[in-house]
Formats: sequence, structure tokens, C-alpha cells
Amino acid sequence: MSHAHPFDRRDALLALCLTVLLLGIYWLTYSGRILSTDEASLFDGVEGFARRGNTQVALTLDYPNIRDFSIGDQPATPLVDAEPMQIMAGAFLFSLGQALPGVGLLHAVWLLNVLVCAASGGVLFVYARVLGYGRKTAIIATLAYGLGTMIWPYSKLFFREPLAVLLLFGASLCLHLGRAQWGRRAAWGWLGGFLVLYLMALLTKEAAMLSLPIFLAQVFPRIGSPGGRKRLLIVLLVAAVLAVAALIGLNAVLEVIQVPRSYNPLARLADVADKGEFIGYALLSYLFSPGRSLWVFSPVLLLGLGGVGLLARQGRWRDALVPVVALLAFVVGYAVVRNELWYGGLGWGPRYLLPVIPFLMLAVLPVIERLLEGSLSGAVRWTIVLLLAASVGVQLLGVLVRQDVHPAELAKAGVIPWQGGTWQIAYSPVVLLPGVLGNYPLDFAWSRVGGAAGWLPLSALVLIAAASAGLVYWSRTEQTSPRPALRYGAGLIVLAAAVLWLGLRAIYPDPAFLGDQAKLHDLLDLIDTQTQTGDILVLSNPSYREFFMNYYRGSNLVYTLPMAPGERPSPEQPPEVVSTNQDWLVRPDVTVFLMNLPEYTDRVWLVESSGPFTGYTVRPVEWFLARHYFPVTTVQTDESARLILFDVNSDAPPGQAMAWPEQAVDAVFGGEVRLVGYDIPAARVRVGPFAGPDPLKETYAAGEVLPLSLLWRAERAPATDYNVGIFLVNQSGVVLERHGAPQAFFRPMNTWAAGDYIRDNYGLQLPDTLAPGEYELWVKVYDWRTQEALPVAGQNQIADGMAARLGTITVE
Repeated sequence: MSHAHPFDRRDALLALCLTVLLLGIYWLTYSGRILSTDEASLFDGVEGFARRGNTQVALTLDYPNIRDFSIGDQPATPLVDAEPMQIMAGAFLFSLGQALPGVGLLHAVWLLNVLVCAASGGVLFVYARVLGYGRKTAIIATLAYGLGTMIWPYSKLFFREPLAVLLLFGASLCLHLGRAQWGRRAAWGWLGGFLVLYLMALLTKEAAMLSLPIFLAQVFPRIGSPGGRKRLLIVLLVAAVLAVAALIGLNAVLEVIQVPRSYNPLARLADVADKGEFIGYALLSYLFSPGRSLWVFSPVLLLGLGGVGLLARQGRWRDALVPVVALLAFVVGYAVVRNELWYGGLGWGPRYLLPVIPFLMLAVLPVIERLLEGSLSGAVRWTIVLLLAASVGVQLLGVLVRQDVHPAELAKAGVIPWQGGTWQIAYSPVVLLPGVLGNYPLDFAWSRVGGAAGWLPLSALVLIAAASAGLVYWSRTEQTSPRPALRYGAGLIVLAAAVLWLGLRAIYPDPAFLGDQAKLHDLLDLIDTQTQTGDILVLSNPSYREFFMNYYRGSNLVYTLPMAPGERPSPEQPPEVVSTNQDWLVRPDVTVFLMNLPEYTDRVWLVESSGPFTGYTVRPVEWFLARHYFPVTTVQTDESARLILFDVNSDAPPGQAMAWPEQAVDAVFGGEVRLVGYDIPAARVRVGPFAGPDPLKETYAAGEVLPLSLLWRAERAPATDYNVGIFLVNQSGVVLERHGAPQAFFRPMNTWAAGDYIRDNYGLQLPDTLAPGEYELWVKVYDWRTQEALPVAGQNQIADGMAARLGTITVE
């Protein structure tokens, strides 16, 4: 094995072929769906950064409790609790997906780790060649890494660890090249590359701080050699300068994109003393448990234990030390700083140890080299081959079905994942999953979508074949002239881009995101045509959140509210809270959030997944808004896909009878219900960024919304669920009419008891073509089945006695 720098154009093509080959395989097994709340929150940050330049929670507002109600540029919500680099990288793919028709936005963002994991394989090949290993050794090691370690299952997810892997390993390669060329001008370029990549790694995962011992091990000089002390001083000085530069760079980036991260390692250590009992448990679990250890989920890495010994016998102490330091740094570091959270939640194996894998693969390289040289015994060779095969088999378990299948099976058995699921062999994923694979569908996007999605695996296989052919050709040929190499490389990249684009279009109608439901796509068309710039969309519950994540392309803010405690999610499931007071049916923090929305807009659209005729649902958020603001219109494509517009310029009067209306009315309808009076509230005085209309104005303009609040009293229990009709009238006749049940169908008249007082709010959208002048407001009560109006008694009756005249408004 030569230790000279062997990397050339041929190696660059092989690295590209391996990267694209892994890309094709990862694309074939691509899932493109959310596994955990961490991923959903990250996507929320991606959407906010791509569209608004911040990471305030919006689409996942149902996850955190809302605590900050200060006034800002948009409704005050928490920041997404994640470092910014993954968000910024995802925002690029989000914007690309936004620009490409027929491509799901979340589908596009979930490509990130497909690309990143494949690229990390290419970096491993380059690293192996730079270290002087043969091409066959580097190729086999790259394939073993890409298909035989946890990297493959994590290509399907949107966790931050894969990007940290690529950046840290790339930084290590740059540092190695900088050290190897120390004294030359090129060394400074490599050291600059190291600094940039390490800074990006820190901005991807705060835990990248744990990699510092790895880099020190790479450059630490032999003190006993001539000039060793001087080199040590230089190393420490350079390390100090780089640390300061990294700190300055971090602060500069955090000035652009704010995240709730301190990058203060002492903050992580603050409670270690109180929770030290978890450290030993985590250490043993990471290294030795059947259900969570690194070796169980990436068995090929066991070869690195022998590789360390081979490197030490060759006198390559630094190469032997780096993987050992990497393992200890991350195992001990996470065991210490994560305490009771050592488990890491959903994922395939010990997710926190993913950055260790490529460094351990460096220790596997000499074993593979010996295997190819034929210097190992037959038994050892077969052991290595079987270990490689077992590693691929383990990863297949991780990609064939969703990674929440294992915890679901543990739950059926009453086993806690971080206890029995960690230490009992029978409940290890590699033991349990083979027996239940047939009970679950394949976790592949193309399999889930069906139909035309078959183009995805077909095109992925074409890409795999093209990359494999190139790998075989360029590993055997000595032809390295620039023009054929450039043509092949460019063609392979173009083919990969085309395959990804074709596949994304093929899986667009994804049922996992309700993409196969025409009523929801039609609802998006309604949103496009009905909403205006500055309108705010509110999803009343999480039912359609993932649909909006993947398919909504508008620029309006979209917030997802948690399932209200007063809601009844299904006919079999009772609500947590039962009350006739709609304010008690919504969470208190959501109440404050909804009451603050008028500081930022005058129009709020509520997206509802049920309607008045669904039967069992309560719809607390819609009821709350209908009571406190003014419903203007409802458009829908289905009873379960409704869009309700609320005018929030004015606050509705309180519902109690003691809050008497400003304008009294003398009108009794059919002797059953009395209209006590009405209010046309003035616009609220805003303190936020949205100025809103003038609170002191007394006239209206065409196109504006007239807020009207009626106060009813039941003289006796009404005989049926009468409708209310509201009319705007001038000398030419009716110019605007509005019909519906009181309180937006939430208090139909057949539910009233004698003596009940009911507030009933309406937002009357004045036509854009409404001519200036004086207009009267009329109200009638009628049976919606027969259209027969109740006769009106009292001074406010109109001439025919079938409606009550309220007052006049002036339109200018």
C-alpha cells in the first residue's frame, strides 16, 4: 500500500459513480414521509425560512405551548428548537420544489438526506484513496459503508445527524490534507475548508463539539521527535485561532437566523451531577446492548476493531487513534450530556452515534485491504464476508418498514423501548422485526402511491445500472482523458437530476399526505382564488397539516392548532371538556393566540375538517371565532373540507345579557324570538404592525366588511331551527343578503330555551360595485324548509310585517 497521494481524475469519476450508485439505491427505498415530531418541526423551520426568513413555529404550532405573546412582525410563537444548517439546506430544496410544478414540497425537502448520505459515501472513497488504499479496497469499503451501516436507513429520514456526518467527515479529510501538505500554500486552503465545514457542522448539530478530540488526534505531533514541542505549540496556537474564528462565525450566522441554541458546552454539563446514574446505563447500551448498540445495527464496524490492531502494528498510530477517539468522544459525550434522554427517540439504532460511523470505517479499510490481498485464512475471509452480508441484512430491516414499527410492536407486548427493548434479546429490532415484516406495508413512496409511481423504481434502477456500469468501466480502464470523463460525469449528474425529478412527480398524489383526495386539492384552489396578501390561515386541528406541508404553495401564514379539548375526534371518543361556553372548549394559550391575530391581519381563514352536518363533531375553534369575530363566508369542496372567512377588524360584544346592545330594536318574530338590539362595533385599536381601519370612522366603502352583532331573546322555546336572513336594502331593492342559522349553526333556534339570550355575529361583505348612498338593514326569521317567514310584531316591522328594519348605514 502506497502512502503517496494517489487521487486523480479517474478516482474523481469513481467517487461520482459510487455517490450516484448509492443515490439510486437510496432513491429506490425513499419514503418521503414524517416519522417524528423532530422532523415535522424541522420542516416547519424550513418552510418559515424559505418563505419568511425566520424559523418561528407555524405549521407545528400544536406541538409547543404558546408562551410568548409579545408584538412583532408576525404572531409571536416559539422558534423551532434546532440548529439552522439543516433548515437552510432544506430551504434550498423547498424553494426548488416550489419552482417545479407537480412536486410535493415535503417530498423535495426529504431528498436532503438521500443526497447527503450518498455524498458521504463519495467522501469515504476519496478519504480512502488519499490514505493510500487501493481502488478496490476503497470501492468495497464505500459500498459496505453505504449499504451495511445505519447510514442507509437514515437516508429515509430528515434528522440532522446525516448532514453532521458529511460535514464532520469532510472537515476531517480537509484537515488531513492540510496536515499532509503543511508548509505549502495549498495547506492553507485545506485548513480553510476544514474551518468552514466544521463551522457548518456546528450549525447542524451542537454536538459537533464532541468531534474536537478527533481533530486534535489527527494533528497532534510526536513530542519526542525533533521539533515536536515546537509543532505542539503551533498546533495549540492554530487550534485556539480556529476556535475563536469558529465562535465569531457562529455568532455571525446566528445574527441572520435565530435559533434557541447557546453553543455553550457548560450549559449541557450543568445537571450531570444530578443525573449521573444514566451515564453508565447509556455507555453500556451504546456499546453492548442487543437492542441499541452500534455493533448490532452496523455489524461491519466490528471489523474496525481488528483494523485498529493492524494499523498499530504498521506503526500508523495516528490512523489507529482517530477511530478510537471518535468512538469514545461520542459515546461518552452523549452519555454524559443527554442523561435520561440518551435513547434518542425514534430511529434505527443509536442515532446519536451516526457521526462515528465513517471514522470507524477508516479502521475497516486495512481489513478489507488484507482480504483482497488474500493474506487471511479461509475462515477469516468467510467471517468477513458473512459479517458484510449480515450488515446489509440489518439495514434492509431498517428500510423495508417504517421505523416506528418496532416501538409499536414493543407497545403491544407492554415493553418499554429504553428498558426491555434495549436489553432483552427477543425484543431487539434485528430479532423481532423479521417475524412481523409481513404484517406491515413496504415503507417505499412508490409502493405507497402505486399506479404511475412505478416510474420511480424503474428510473432508479436505470440510474443504478448507469452508475454501476461506470464504476466497472472506470475501475478497469486506464483511459482518463478529460473529454470522455467530463461527458460521462456530466451525463450521470443530468441523469440523476432527471430521475429524481421524474420520481418526485410520480409520487405527487401521495396518500400519506392525503394527496389522493381531490377535495383537498380543490380546497387549495379555493384558497388561491379567495385569499388576499396578508390573510392568515388557521388549521383548526392537525388533520390536514401534512397535506398543507406537502402541497400548499401560497405565501400566507398557516398555523396548525392542537386538537381542542372540547372536540370529539370520533363518534366513539368523547371530548375531554363538555360545556355550552365555547371559551372553555379551547386551550387557554390557543385562546390568547386567536385573540392576538387581529394585530397582524384583518382576515382570518379557518380550515375545518368537519361541518355543521357532520354529526358528532363540536368544532370548538370555529365556534370560538364565530362568537368573538364576524363570519363572512364559507366556501367548501366537501363537508370535511371547509374554508371559513372571519373578519377580525372588530371584537364582538360580550355574550351576556348585561352587555346590552347600543341600538335597541322592538321586534318579536312569530311570538317566539325577540330581537333585543344590535351593534355595529367600531374597529379595534391596534398596537401591532397591522394598522387596520380607522376606529373612529362612521361610514363604509364598497368592498369592506360590515360587522353586525345581533342579540336575541327566546320568548318561548322556538318550534324549529329557523334560519335568519339579513338584507341590505336601498330604494332599488335588496343589494346584499345573508342566510344561516344563528351563531354560524352553533346555536340553532330549536336548542333555545325560554329566556335564553343569544349573541349572533355576521360579517357582511359589501359588494365591490356597491354605489355610494344610504342603505337599510333588515332582518327576518323564516323556516328554511318552506321559506315561510315569521310575522314581526313591534315598531321595527317593515310594511308587509315579514321582516324588521334595524337602521341605516352610509356607503361613500
